[in-house]
Amino acid sequence: MINKDYFDHVSPNGQTPTERIKAEGYPNVAPCGCARQTYYGENIARGQKTPEEVMQDWMNSQGHKDNILSKNFKEIGVAFDRNVWVQNFGGVWER
Repeated sequence: MINKDYFDHVSPNGQTPTERIKAEGYPNVAPCGCARQTYYGENIARGQKTPEEVMQDWMNSQGHKDNILSKNFKEIGVAFDRNVWVQNFGGVWER
């Protein structure tokens, strides 16, 4: 987002968070011939100065809070640059 000067879940080329997460190789799991359910999510924020401030804002927003507390997610990636905050969530479940 910083390098391409935008702030949105959908990138200027139309990629969604799920598409970006998959393009980076998540989940990196070998095929198993079994049924898998894969979950993805993203929280973004801009302008908060501290981790405490951004977490308070996300927890006060139902959609962001739902991502943070979702039992579907097992992993998280976090990024921060120039007061832009990103959380990417993922989870792979065998059925």
